[in-house]
Amino acid sequence: MYAKFLKRKINYLAFALVAFLPLGAYASVSFTELMYDHPGADTGHEWVEIQNTGAEQLDLKNFKFFEGGVNHKLVSQNSSQLSPNAYAIIANDAKQFSFDYPTFSGPLFQSSFSLSNTGETLALKDASGAEVASFTYSSGDGAKGNGNTLNAVNASWVPRSPTPGASAAPSALVPPAPAAPTKPSVSGNSTAKTKVSALSASSAAKAFGSKAPLVAAAVEASTGTAILPWVVALGTTIAAGVIAVIYMRTGKKPEDEYEIIEDKS
Repeated sequence: MYAKFLKRKINYLAFALVAFLPLGAYASVSFTELMYDHPGADTGHEWVEIQNTGAEQLDLKNFKFFEGGVNHKLVSQNSSQLSPNAYAIIANDAKQFSFDYPTFSGPLFQSSFSLSNTGETLALKDASGAEVASFTYSSGDGAKGNGNTLNAVNASWVPRSPTPGASAAPSALVPPAPAAPTKPSVSGNSTAKTKVSALSASSAAKAFGSKAPLVAAAVEASTGTAILPWVVALGTTIAAGVIAVIYMRTGKKPEDEYEIIEDKS
């Protein structure tokens, strides 16, 4: 009688261990980092980081990554074993990830998924289909298309510089790309344009006297449509040639020209 009672107690204890051991072990897996909106095209550059926060090594061989209502298979690229406190990466393009982050040496998994740029709920499921970790992110959390990732810091998701395979940087952020320098334009600067016109008019007055207004007008017209000094010089030369021709045609007659007057005497 006592032996039967003891056997029954042992069976109950074994059932309890089988029922609760997986839950305790797998519950130690956590999402820690997320690249959901890569600068430029997202294709091939999206990934999530998970960490084994427990004391036992985990085999992720038959785990599934739940995203967009679909259980995505994990294909190991090197090792499916995740040691305590170690990190693993689930990427939608493992080769591209290795190219982007060549120093990462932890477990890497390939999976087919496409993360939402506005936000969604992600989960990790064990071999039995039980959900062992999940979280929900939003573009309002940050890291939207600027090169940063969302990182789990003190139970909150905050933008930080990408650190796959390592803990989040305390405060480092990827700086925004500097704005392209703008080239100054004379045509867009009224002060510079006025100075150039005044200088051209003054030079024309000294060189051409009473014909200076025509030369100055030609020069000002040329500076209004061009910004390079050689264009101004070319316009001045052409204008000088035109004025010279006009002056020759409208000036005094040469001394060797004369009128024939009929002598009626």
